[in-house]
Amino acid sequence: MTKRKKHLRTAETAAVIVTKESDVKEPNHLMKFLWILPLLAALLFNLAVLDNGFVWDDYNLFERQLPVINSVEDAFFPSRKAPDLFGEHYFRPFMLLSYKTDEAIWGGGVKGYHLTVLLSHCLNTVLVYFLALLVASKIRSKYSIALFSAALFAVYPVHVEVVAWICGRNESLATNLALLSMISYAFFRKKDN
Repeated sequence: MTKRKKHLRTAETAAVIVTKESDVKEPNHLMKFLWILPLLAALLFNLAVLDNGFVWDDYNLFERQLPVINSVEDAFFPSRKAPDLFGEHYFRPFMLLSYKTDEAIWGGGVKGYHLTVLLSHCLNTVLVYFLALLVASKIRSKYSIALFSAALFAVYPVHVEVVAWICGRNESLATNLALLSMISYAFFRKKDN
């Protein structure tokens, strides 16, 4: 084999390796929108909650507790106005304010309250996708891992109770904040490395 042929083969091999590496680094443009699939799954599997009425603790919240909350101060100190309704250790001002915000937006319609909880669950599903994508960023099949994780989160039966009743909002909103903080940590940790 001549020197020239050997050099050409080495150059061809190097070109193939570079092409393969660039294929791995550059995802298909459609891969960037995979998060839409688990989002749609979360919506479709839980859409029936919009037909729910009040269930479980919702009656107590809407018939007894929310009517006595008329200001921001009432939300932060509810037991001053009605100690028997809230208990002395009840402190969820942001939850009460979120219900009052829903009341201002949706009026008295139950569907609006359920829609807020459903949208919060959908946001959690998308956040799980991006968290999994960040955590698995060095793995070749990171998009598959993120898609599977988010799809499982979207339809996993343990979320039925949280999404089905309006008072389950506290768990859904707490998950929003927890996932956002984990994503922030993973993002800045990755950026530092």
